[in-house]
Amino acid sequence: MSVEVFEKFESRRSTKANQASQSSAELGYIVRGTDNDIAARDAAQANSPATYDTLPRQSIQIEPIGPQLWDVAVCYGSSDRGVGGNPTYADLSTGNPPVCEDWQESPKCTTLVAFVLLR
Repeated sequence: MSVEVFEKFESRRSTKANQASQSSAELGYIVRGTDNDIAARDAAQANSPATYDTLPRQSIQIEPIGPQLWDVAVCYGSSDRGVGGNPTYADLSTGNPPVCEDWQESPKCTTLVAFVLLR
């Protein structure tokens, strides 16, 4: 079976902030046809845009959800750095939550989104 990549229906979550460095987006995909996590990640990278709404791709997180089936989150955001060398993001108190938290430390972009949406 060849590796296939499908964009999820609930994909394309985004936050457009007044400062470009605080804007972010997440595209969700399902990858099927491989048990290899590297092959799944590479397929998602090859099938996702390098930029989305002028935001560069920053990270790709994968999670197995079944035999030869992967849930993928592709995070986009500014590479501008804030204080201390960390990227800057929208403030949760503004009502415009960031889609992806610090991609250097976050295990999965959607974890923050789920937290914010369930709040």
